Amino acid sequence: MYAKYGSMEKALQVFDRMVERDIVCWSAMIQGYASNGLPKEALDLFFEMQMENLRPDCYAMVGVLSACARLGALELGNWAKGLMDIDEFLLNHVQALP
Repeated sequence: MYAKYGSMEKALQVFDRMVERDIVCWSAMIQGYASNGLPKEALDLFFEMQMENLRPDCYAMVGVLSACARLGALELGNWAKGLMDIDEFLLNHVQALP
């Protein structure tokens, strides 16, 4: 909620206090940073998430690719795109539909 309304400081405070962080929390923060004009922070958090051995979902990847676009980081964007297994992302999306 805080990220959606542009208050990334408050969002980070909530995130930092969480005992358990699932992929939804990480993705929300990455997207929040990317959509609020903080692409470096989005990428830093993405790399931190990877160090926690969490596999990104399509929402995290949209945030990462958006951050790369804002930074003009073509090589990093291509690397991030390469992380995605398009078939797996499509399968997960189709399974989530009602």
